[in-house]
Amino acid sequence: ASPKSSSSGPPSRSTSPSSKWPRAKILVRGDSGFCRWKMLRWCEKHGVFYLVGLAKNSRLKEMAKPFVDQAEAQFKATDTKQRLFATIDYAAYTWDQQRRVIVKAEHLEQGPNLRFVVTHLEAEGEASAGQPQTLYDRLYCKRGECENRIKEQQLGLFADRTSCHEFLPNQFRVLLSAAAYILLALPYADAKRVAVSGLSGGGWQTIIISSLDNR
Repeated sequence: ASPKSSSSGPPSRSTSPSSKWPRAKILVRGDSGFCRWKMLRWCEKHGVFYLVGLAKNSRLKEMAKPFVDQAEAQFKATDTKQRLFATIDYAAYTWDQQRRVIVKAEHLEQGPNLRFVVTHLEAEGEASAGQPQTLYDRLYCKRGECENRIKEQQLGLFADRTSCHEFLPNQFRVLLSAAAYILLALPYADAKRVAVSGLSGGGWQTIIISSLDNR
């Protein structure tokens, strides 16, 4: 889910992540709800890469129109799905500078499917690493897979049970959920023997780990 809109940027840090972990490559991925120019600027300043969705607007649609028209023409000529990728330089009225935006102009039987992603990732290693389709398909779309894992934990392992009025009990519940998720990921775990016992309404809960007993 997207966060509520806010004009304030992320908290300032005296030590950037890249200086603390110089060998790590940190990538922020998020939907358009996270696309705030102060967050983008913070990432650029602290050596953090980003691939963030960008909401459609009339100006973006106008800039992407040549690619949308081309995809539609190719669809009519071939009667098969068409996906075109391009990059444009764009800055919203409130942004401090222009940034690189990936355009995905797709045309399906149901009609056009237009998407925008803002990034400052460039080609690294292989020649195609910084190409718009590679960044979109291999990096940005994997965000959805991460969200699927979160949904599994929320829907199947009570990770959304955070109804206590204090932080620590809620944190403990989420940790129990994470532990159960790890158990279920083990190749020799029996999902039917993983259970959670305890009192509802914030009482202590215990994961039953008999699933690890090979007998």
